[in-house]
Amino acid sequence: MRKKKFEFDEVVNISEKQVKNIDVYNLEVEDDNSYCANRLVVHNCITEMSYAMNNGYMTSVSEANRKKGKKTYFVYSGGVDRGTCKFCEAALGTVLLWSDKPLGDDKIKDVHSTTAIWRGKNNVGRKPWWICFPTHPNCIHYPEEIDPVLEKWDEEINKIIFKVD
Repeated sequence: MRKKKFEFDEVVNISEKQVKNIDVYNLEVEDDNSYCANRLVVHNCITEMSYAMNNGYMTSVSEANRKKGKKTYFVYSGGVDRGTCKFCEAALGTVLLWSDKPLGDDKIKDVHSTTAIWRGKNNVGRKPWWICFPTHPNCIHYPEEIDPVLEKWDEEINKIIFKVD
C-alpha cells in the first residue's frame, strides 16, 4: 500500500548533471528509490539534527558537571575551510559558560568566559548573531567541553590543548 508523499518530487527523465537534489529514500514506501528530497528540505533536516544533537550533548555534559558541583564550559570548536563564514572564524576558540536557564543577554562576567550558552539558544530571526550551535544553517562548528583551568584553545591548530606552565 502506497502512502501519501510529502516534500518529495518524483524524478523522471533527468540526467545526473541536471539533478540539484540529494537522494533521500522514502522509507514508508516499500522498495522505493525513485524520489529525492528538495535540497532545502535536506538542508533544514541537517540543521535541525545538528541543533538537537548539540543541545543534547551540552545538556548531558552540564547535568553531569552540576551533580559534581562544577561549572560547565564549552569552547566554540570546529575547522576552518574556504566555506567558513567570518562570524564563525572569529568565534573559534571562544569559551562559553553553560547557563541552566535562558538569559536576556549572553554577555556575562566570569573568570574564564564573557559569553553564556544555554539549551535552545539560537539565531532564528536574530541580528546581529550571537554564538550558538549551530550558528547558522550548514554550520560545521560544534561545542566541545573544556576545563579552562587545565586547558586552552590553540589558534594555530584549532584544537584544545593542555596548558603548560
